[in-house]
Amino acid sequence: MNKRLCNKRVCHEAALMITNHCIELLSNVLDDVQKQQAREGIYEICLAGIECYETQVDRMQRRLRPLEN
Repeated sequence: MNKRLCNKRVCHEAALMITNHCIELLSNVLDDVQKQQAREGIYEICLAGIECYETQVDRMQRRLRPLEN
């Protein structure tokens, strides 16, 4: 995997921001324990999605500029 993909801090912050917005939407239907469980699961899903997106962008860029690899 390319080292420049998805700066860990940036990916973490983006996943955390998305997670917090999702939890806000669910705050009226979940108790505190459920919110924490949802927060953990949603964060992992968001982080994986961001990393997958970054991988796809990198692959697309390499296909568009094959001589720069």
